[in-house]
Order: sequence, then C-alpha cells, then structure tokens
Amino acid sequence: MNTRQAYRTFIRHQLEVMSDEGEISLSCEEIEAFVSGAEDDYDFYKQLGEFLSEYIENYGERYGIDV
Repeated sequence: MNTRQAYRTFIRHQLEVMSDEGEISLSCEEIEAFVSGAEDDYDFYKQLGEFLSEYIENYGERYGIDV
C-alpha cells in the first residue's frame, strides 16, 4: 500500500466511524467524494496539520513528547 492509498483508507475509515456513531450524516457516495477531493486539497492538509500541531502541544506528553 502506498502513502496515498493509506491516506484514503484512514480518512474513509474515520468518516465511516463518525457516520456510524451519528456524528455526521454522509452516504457512501459522499464519503468517497470527500476522500477523493480531500487527498489533493491544500486547505484540508493545512487544517489537519494545524490540528496535529495543537494536539501534540496539548497532549504530546501522553506520547513521550516534551512540549
């Protein structure tokens, strides 16, 4: 599995879990459309990077990261 396939699999899985838990309401087709669009979306990557940075800042110690 290459990086793009892994990325699509991870995002698809997260959206399916969120849908199953009632956090979002997306059809399978909408999930696939999002996955296909997001993989090349600069804004999506930027916000994902900001989330990861903030998460590490707040919770990095849980993972052995000195912040």
